[in-house]
Amino acid sequence: MNPEKDEKKKQDAMLQQEIRSSRKFSMAEAIGREGGHFMKGHNPVPAIDQLVAKLNDFIRDHTPDASRILISVLQERVKNNSLALSEQSEKPFGFLHGLIRSCLDHPERLYELTRQADIRWGQINKEKPYFQKPGEPPHPDDEYSHESVAARLRDLLEAIETRMDGEDDG
Repeated sequence: MNPEKDEKKKQDAMLQQEIRSSRKFSMAEAIGREGGHFMKGHNPVPAIDQLVAKLNDFIRDHTPDASRILISVLQERVKNNSLALSEQSEKPFGFLHGLIRSCLDHPERLYELTRQADIRWGQINKEKPYFQKPGEPPHPDDEYSHESVAARLRDLLEAIETRMDGEDDG
């Protein structure tokens, strides 16, 4: 038994009671008082949201993209695939590797990703986007051509592989 600790607890309880006695009772305050104990020791952000944020931060920090439009499209893909990510929660960078690898290995997925970046570019810049057709050269002013998106994805993939080799995914 620690008499100083007991005295401190007693003083804290008296102070709280004095503060409460001067307030009018409200249901919101009562719920707030009791609800505070539910989250003690727990992170209020769900684990899947933490993983999505971790991967999205990684994408932001390791994707060369001055206008950040491709970054936002990739981040949205991670968020929209949170169910698949939750199935690989022990290896989140393995999930991200697979997501990026599938775009590089399947041209139609790369073209769709590029199209989504072009659409978002057009929305943000209030201009008609440039859509590159498969097998055709890109428009000279197109920031997101199939080739440029693939190059950025390869850079990101290399960073993911370095991360996976360098440390545990957890």
